[in-house]
Amino acid sequence: MKGSKSKKSAPASIRPVSPLEEELLRLGADLEKSKRLTEALAVYQRMLAARPDFVPAKLNVGRVLILLRRSEEALRILEEARAQAPDFGMTYAMIGQALSNLQLTQQAVTYQRLAIALNAPDDVVLVHVLLFNLNYMPDCTAEALFDAHQLFGQRYCSEFYPQDPCYDNHPDPERPLKIGYVSGDFRNHPVSQFIEPVFAHHDPTQFEIHAFYSHDLNDATTARLRSHVAHWHPIADQDDDAVAELIRTLGIDILIDLSGHTDHHRLFVFARKPAPVQATWLG
Repeated sequence: MKGSKSKKSAPASIRPVSPLEEELLRLGADLEKSKRLTEALAVYQRMLAARPDFVPAKLNVGRVLILLRRSEEALRILEEARAQAPDFGMTYAMIGQALSNLQLTQQAVTYQRLAIALNAPDDVVLVHVLLFNLNYMPDCTAEALFDAHQLFGQRYCSEFYPQDPCYDNHPDPERPLKIGYVSGDFRNHPVSQFIEPVFAHHDPTQFEIHAFYSHDLNDATTARLRSHVAHWHPIADQDDDAVAELIRTLGIDILIDLSGHTDHHRLFVFARKPAPVQATWLG
């Protein structure tokens, strides 16, 4: 983030100490990036077998286990890492994610708040996770949820707000409205089950639909959704400034976020206010 403070680095005691360990960490990361999670897990477990007290390997094992939906196993290894490096915030963040996956939301939020406190509040990824989970806290009032999101906007989004936003949208009331939907879930995902009938039933004489897709995965659901809209825009590889400029250039009248604080969101595009009317739904 522009203008953010430096984050607390990992303690020296948990940094890689040998070229081999660094190489294995890189190999595991490459396998994760390629979605070869089982192979990545094997690499990290090999590191732990050679050096059982190696915290970076424990963190990586925990993260991959979470991705593999093995959150109970992840908690065990992450608690070991926390005991060894109690001041490293990312450990708390991953424990929070595992607890969230197990529907232990109250405990998850506690750990996520600790993670933010330890890693500094400028770690915006941790804040996204916390705000998402606050929606599932039974004792979190609507006012408290609103205040948390308002603070997020002030702290992380305000630097992107345009000073004097102006729009070139044609004011002709007879023309079709241009509606843009932004999501990383135009694929086999629950959001698609809700949005597909909306796409399918928009009246093309009244509305010109634009879909801005922020994920690089394309499947049969993606193809089906694409067939329902007049304009499809892949934006996974474009930065926020470029996407905001695209939306302005297209003259989108109403821009709708379908992600909220979930993965592949583009909330910082919305912070740039590229459309005169913006709303959020579903995500």
